[in-house]
Amino acid sequence: MKKIAFCFMTYSCINHEDIWRSWFNGIEKDKYALYITQSHPDKKTPVGYFKDNIIPSRETKYYNKSIVGCQVDMISAALKDEDVTHIIFLSGSHIPVK
Repeated sequence: MKKIAFCFMTYSCINHEDIWRSWFNGIEKDKYALYITQSHPDKKTPVGYFKDNIIPSRETKYYNKSIVGCQVDMISAALKDEDVTHIIFLSGSHIPVK
């Protein structure tokens, strides 16, 4: 079955985690995969509900190529699942609209 990988690049948490949790509850779990990186996991409230989806992260800096490394880490993790056909990159402050 085909899946969409949702890749969250966060500072430490997903700001609107309750909205995302509600949004994902309406979708069958075999149709999506979640991957979360945290550049500073100890700075704020960590990811709660989605904590099992965190992949090993590297510390990043603004305006630095280290962010690309995080994207590559998420792509690599997503492509280990042969059912993933699309990848969507999100930040910790994005919210689902529809």
